[in-house]
Amino acid sequence: MPAEQPAVAPAASRGVPTIAAAARAVLATQYARIRKHAPGVLQDTDPEHVHDMRVAIRRARCALKLFGPWLDDAACRPVRRELSWLAGLLGGVRDNKKSRDALRACCLAARAPAFVRLQDGMLSIRYAHTLKALAHVLQPPHPVAADTSGPAAREGVRILRALITCTLKAAPAHVTPHALHGMRIQCKKMRYACEFLAPQVGEEVRDLAKQLARVQDCLGRHQDAQVTQTFLRRCAAMLMHHGEMAPEPLLMIGALVQCEREVAAQRRAAFASLCEAFVRQAKRVRARLGERRHDEHVPPSSPQNAPDDNDPRGLE
Repeated sequence: MPAEQPAVAPAASRGVPTIAAAARAVLATQYARIRKHAPGVLQDTDPEHVHDMRVAIRRARCALKLFGPWLDDAACRPVRRELSWLAGLLGGVRDNKKSRDALRACCLAARAPAFVRLQDGMLSIRYAHTLKALAHVLQPPHPVAADTSGPAAREGVRILRALITCTLKAAPAHVTPHALHGMRIQCKKMRYACEFLAPQVGEEVRDLAKQLARVQDCLGRHQDAQVTQTFLRRCAAMLMHHGEMAPEPLLMIGALVQCEREVAAQRRAAFASLCEAFVRQAKRVRARLGERRHDEHVPPSSPQNAPDDNDPRGLE
């Protein structure tokens, strides 16, 4: 893998931290995690390395989009695209631990070419350039330039109010797989933003992140059940194509598909109460953040393309 100089985390600014400084600190953490797990991914020593690297990339992509208006947005956009490419490579090699015997061969057949693509990608110049570009974004624009992006606490309140509005709008009226998948993605963005900004905004935001994690876990298991059913049906088709008509593996596939159907149904039922609790808590937090914003009596000084908490479309 091409050598890359480690990123230097931004130095803590004196006085009140700015939103740009907070953003760079978040990105520095995710950058370090990507580099930490990369050797384990390449050596294929533990599937947890793949999982942890994917999470760090998701968080980095979320932070680049969330904080782009206060960083170099033109530099952030291509980094997000390249991290999306890398996440796609990692997604192709995730393990399916429920598969055994004949299913194991199907898993390995599907995973082997994906792992080769992942290795080729992580040993390429493109991967080195992606990390270099991410390291560049998390640095201040100039060693002596003043950071005028605005206080992190004030801007964090505006960001979170806008995201809460987006997430409440994403709550599905009809519980369909497509609607639940969209809600899961929005909850993930909201949770990451709460975790990023909790040090500046306060504990009530951290509590909201915990509630979001419960909703996200429920919807994540539902999505896993949907994906697993598709994969198992593909395995059955592969076995039949190769003349493997023995009843045992086909019966096993049928039993696993039924199990995943039941899991999906259980998660859909559990989602209703979890979503209701989240909506109540989110509305309370949004109201409190609004009171704090008005109490400050300070007009926003963020860039022109920064998200407005009355128009959350920029954070969707």
